[in-house]
Amino acid sequence: MMHVISKHNQFKKRVFTSKAVTDFNNQRQSITAENKAHNANQVISKTNCNGVENFEKLIEVRNSIHSNSLREFLEELFSDLDILIPFLQVPGSIRQHHNHVGGLLAHSIEVAETAAQLKYGCTADRDITVVAALLHDIGKIRSYTTNFKTSNLGKMVSHDHLTLEVCATALKKLDIDWPDAANTLRHIWTCASPGSRYGFQPCTPLANIVRFADKFSADNYDLKNAYRNSDAVGFAWNEKDKKYFWKAANENIKTERRRICF
Repeated sequence: MMHVISKHNQFKKRVFTSKAVTDFNNQRQSITAENKAHNANQVISKTNCNGVENFEKLIEVRNSIHSNSLREFLEELFSDLDILIPFLQVPGSIRQHHNHVGGLLAHSIEVAETAAQLKYGCTADRDITVVAALLHDIGKIRSYTTNFKTSNLGKMVSHDHLTLEVCATALKKLDIDWPDAANTLRHIWTCASPGSRYGFQPCTPLANIVRFADKFSADNYDLKNAYRNSDAVGFAWNEKDKKYFWKAANENIKTERRRICF
């Protein structure tokens, strides 16, 4: 697992090497970072069978960003292991989609990968959308605990608003490097959803892309739970969500021979 930690250290390198600190603080931070890195190593190995794979995908998403400012934004954010570790560990929800250890990371990667596949008018729009998609739920590291409970803070503050708190330090630097990108990220994460009574209406289609990718990931997770048999087609009942899902049969499968799920 050491290669995983070494890749995380690549996130930290550019940030930490530019900071002037005393020898005492260097030693103290080194010990703390080593302990936290060991904890991150344990977290990755314990999340699920896809824990290491999803961490590798997180690196790939970061490397796919063309903008230097946004790559450094991600480096700044994930150099804080108090952010990275729970991002790897907490569930995506308590009772809904991706409600398993490492679920938040799995869901975030899926949303970012979906957003990355669309066509954009320019590279800047693509990079901003992928970063927004990757981090759209990161506020949940303050909302949920590792034992599948909602935190006291999560009961009082929306995870959308907590996302701004989690990303505050990195956003402050991005405000200097690329202020329009920083403001666009803030807007995408907090603008009103359809039917909401409060919040600014989306003023960029990039927000709609993130919402679509978010819903697609959640619905696809629920669909997989409904069709536990991968060969099954037709209607299937998802007991948790109390609704039917539909999957069309392959064109070569006769209707009368296909396996109906309900």
